[in-house]
Amino acid sequence: MKCMISNGYDLDVKICSLVLSSLCEQKGVGGLEVVGFVEEMKKVGFCPGMLDYSNVIRCLVKQGKGLDALRVLCKMKVEGMKPDVVCYTMVLYGVIANGDYKNADKVFDELLVLGLVPDVYTYNVYINGLCNQNNVEAGIKMITCMDELGCKPNLITYNLLLKALCKNEELSRARELVSEMTLNGVGVNLQTHIIMLDGLFCKGDVDEACSFMEEMLDKFMCRRCSAYDDVIYGLCQRGLVCKAMDLLLKMVDKNVVPGARAWEALLLSSGTGPCLVENTWTNLLHVQRIWLVYQTESTVKGRIHHAKLKQIWAIQPDSAHCTFAGLLSISVSKNVWQRDLYLSMAHYEPNLLLLSGSI
Repeated sequence: MKCMISNGYDLDVKICSLVLSSLCEQKGVGGLEVVGFVEEMKKVGFCPGMLDYSNVIRCLVKQGKGLDALRVLCKMKVEGMKPDVVCYTMVLYGVIANGDYKNADKVFDELLVLGLVPDVYTYNVYINGLCNQNNVEAGIKMITCMDELGCKPNLITYNLLLKALCKNEELSRARELVSEMTLNGVGVNLQTHIIMLDGLFCKGDVDEACSFMEEMLDKFMCRRCSAYDDVIYGLCQRGLVCKAMDLLLKMVDKNVVPGARAWEALLLSSGTGPCLVENTWTNLLHVQRIWLVYQTESTVKGRIHHAKLKQIWAIQPDSAHCTFAGLLSISVSKNVWQRDLYLSMAHYEPNLLLLSGSI
């Protein structure tokens, strides 16, 4: 801008605003530079407008400088400008992201005093801050305030509260809130079910969590879902390998792709569960054949170590053979070898190594 002035070019507010907007979007530009440009605009006789200050606040919030964004908001008021609800919402988001909840309360109260009407996005930001402070009941009360002002809570509002309730293991209250969502015409989505599924499993309600997962598989089309993998992993950790295997087969039937965590949990747990019966091994072989089709990244992580394969081999040689063959097939295709895998195969399946040309 200084170069333009020194070269005799005329500047106007529009050009300055465009330069400021571009500066706010550039990566590597610090908040001090942006604020400094605003001061330069003033020195050459141009007053930043609402859009200019909004861009500056947005830039500062993106950089995690919520307190600086609050200072800009205060400066707007000193200069006689009345910040709109968008500016207040961005500043509110910034101070909450910094954990400055005292200032968050002040900002929210101030916008109400000024007669600004918060929209659902403003409420969601503030409710998120309340939930972060473990003040879920205050967040739930905000729904009543929203209704009084004619602002209808949306799916994000309820999911924020559900996540906080499940985190506190208040599952009965969470179920009530889900019923309230339905009554208020707010439909649940996949994220809502994932939140509830995590809450059920973390609290130890394994049977209900499994039933809930089966319900999700019937209701939603989802190619991948990490929450499903967490359930499979958790079941295996609890020794419920058969149940985990049944759920994984249902996932595959619904065209849901299991992740690495699920495959590894099943393979590492195979042969250790006291509940394993003869047909379990048949299912395990079926799972491993499906696993070969999906060729997940879990095969190249080397987590099926020598001792584990030795245990599987002692119980069911065919199962170990299938596991070796699957690992070999994918590791060779990806040109990745793990030391544990190589040693185990060299000990138990040297013929497979010879066929692959690895030795």
